[in-house]
Amino acid sequence: MLKKTFATILFLLLCNTICAQESQKITLKEFIEQVKEKNESIKKADSVNVMINDLLTENHDEYKIDPKNISRMEILVIEPEKNTSGVKPSIIISTIIK
Repeated sequence: MLKKTFATILFLLLCNTICAQESQKITLKEFIEQVKEKNESIKKADSVNVMINDLLTENHDEYKIDPKNISRMEILVIEPEKNTSGVKPSIIISTIIK
């Protein structure tokens, strides 16, 4: 009985740890909105390109990211010339891979 109770407690602790780790992740779309709020150069941009660990991402609603795992982030803004169409700003993110 004691072994079963101990195993149950360990299982519950593991589940709580996994849930806590999962709850820290947010969608890439939410993360982009947070970055846009804090950065004047891209605040008014309709959309941005996002590259994570050298992969260009689309579907920002489906991709989840843990902000604590970001090791470096760069924001590139290229001003378009008068005769060219607008260029989207880019957010380049490097994460710690576990």
